[in-house]
Amino acid sequence: MASEPDKFSSKQQLSQERVQYDVIFESIGDGMAVMDIDENVTMVNRQAELLLDYKKADVLGKKWSSVVPLVDGEGNKIPVSRRPSLIALQHRTRVTTTAYQYTRSDGSFFPVHITASPVIVGEKLTGAVVIFQDITKQKEIDKAKTEFVSLASHQLRTPLSAIAWHTELLKKKIKDRLNPEELKYLDEIYQSNRHMINLVNALLNVSRIELGKLGINPQLIDLTTIVKSLLEELTPQIQEKHLTVKENYQQPLPKINVDEGLMRIILQNLLSNAIKYSYHNAIVEVKIQPDQKEKGESIIISVSDEGIGIPAEQKQQIFNKLFRADNAVNEAPDGNGLGLYITKAIVEESGGSIWFESEEKRGTTFYVRFPTKGMKPRAGAKSLLDMRRVNRYNKDTEMP
Repeated sequence: MASEPDKFSSKQQLSQERVQYDVIFESIGDGMAVMDIDENVTMVNRQAELLLDYKKADVLGKKWSSVVPLVDGEGNKIPVSRRPSLIALQHRTRVTTTAYQYTRSDGSFFPVHITASPVIVGEKLTGAVVIFQDITKQKEIDKAKTEFVSLASHQLRTPLSAIAWHTELLKKKIKDRLNPEELKYLDEIYQSNRHMINLVNALLNVSRIELGKLGINPQLIDLTTIVKSLLEELTPQIQEKHLTVKENYQQPLPKINVDEGLMRIILQNLLSNAIKYSYHNAIVEVKIQPDQKEKGESIIISVSDEGIGIPAEQKQQIFNKLFRADNAVNEAPDGNGLGLYITKAIVEESGGSIWFESEEKRGTTFYVRFPTKGMKPRAGAKSLLDMRRVNRYNKDTEMP
């Protein structure tokens, strides 16, 4: 049985540790809010007060989503189900995004980098932590860089197209006069040029998204039709690895008002990655089903593979521009690290969300939650280039 001095010493130590913890929490340079499993705010630091122009008394004990509205780049309110804090709580997964803006107490907006993480003690979910930064300056810098990339990419397309045209011309005109070694050099020129064109097109797609020039032209589409079409195009890669593809579509599935080209890019990136990074003789599964938690207001598309997986220490970077995991580079050196970045941007621009589960050497599952009301039409400088058409062109014109 502890003596009175020992009890006093323990209490004093706990009190000192609590004071030290509070000081550290208040000293953090990013805004931070801690909430329970019902999203009720239990703690908020000084930086969060400054960024949001709220007092702690205005936030504590209230739902984070009701106190601090989240909006997109055009000022449209984000549904509660798509907020990072709710996704972290519902799916027990960390969510990072720069696609949204927080609303200050005076109604003004500012762009934020948000990281929402579930708090799990043992196996029990006890709440979530939201950390956010004001990234206004970063956005301005990124816009300037994006405009430069767009300009440079447009300038590169003309000479690259000329190289492609003249290579094809040489192929047709002097093929019979070239020896095997010379034909090999010509083919290497063609293949290198093809990779450059694909990279330039991907960079142009990125710049259109980031500059807000993404055109959206929705129409009623059966998603299963798109999946089946893409799987047919990917048949050579599927057969090369002796993969089994399982399709699981919960019926009846409603047609959704989406831009077909954009939806093809989303599905193509997920399906081609699953096939590319699967082991031989493995199973790839694609599912489309209503989200039971949202009562028909959204569907969930999932693509699973039995492949190399994503290293745990690199999971937070997987949607970053130009990033490729180390094991992915070893498995398939030919890649530009833009596919998942573009996919995430399109999904979020369309009002959806994307996340994944992965275990290295065991496989990966990507999930896309998409609203059944579909995409909102929006005029843009151009729609994104459908890379499926680029790949088809490359296949049709490939040199022997």
